[in-house]
Amino acid sequence: VMTEAFVNFFVDGFGLQDVKMQQGKVTIIDRKPYVSHPRVDPSRGIARDLTNLDELRDKLANVSETTSVKLVRLESMPFREQLKLIRETHVLIGNHGAGLTFMFFMQANATVGEFGSDANFMMNEIAKWMPDAKHHLLPGASGIVAKQDMDEIIVPWVKEELSKPLVSPSVASEAA
Repeated sequence: VMTEAFVNFFVDGFGLQDVKMQQGKVTIIDRKPYVSHPRVDPSRGIARDLTNLDELRDKLANVSETTSVKLVRLESMPFREQLKLIRETHVLIGNHGAGLTFMFFMQANATVGEFGSDANFMMNEIAKWMPDAKHHLLPGASGIVAKQDMDEIIVPWVKEELSKPLVSPSVASEAA
């Protein structure tokens, strides 16, 4: 109940109560590479930076005729636009990090795919706070998402998620 009140505070405050999830809308968070600490040597690579998300976007765009895929840098968008985009998103994909906490604002039947390792369990814990949230750990944590993982794991997972029938939140909660 507390989580629902938190979400409603922002959704109502930004006038986004009528924004509906768009079935087939996939959003991929592309993080701007940054140096997280002064002692980090950027010549050794930037942690949690995936360099081939364009390729993933292109592969996912071919999942079905109704699939739309957007690769975004949330930090370049005003907060209201970020929130609206997330409310419309059916499948949110991103590297482990703060951007995935937007799962709080996703609608029932939406799902999150997180690139990371089993050690990054925080997003899975956050998903437990949301009665209709679905969280999946995806292969690929730093540098590149392997083409084989895209073809054999990620694309089939997105296709499966997008093929599931949508149900209203009250029906989803009653089924649980």
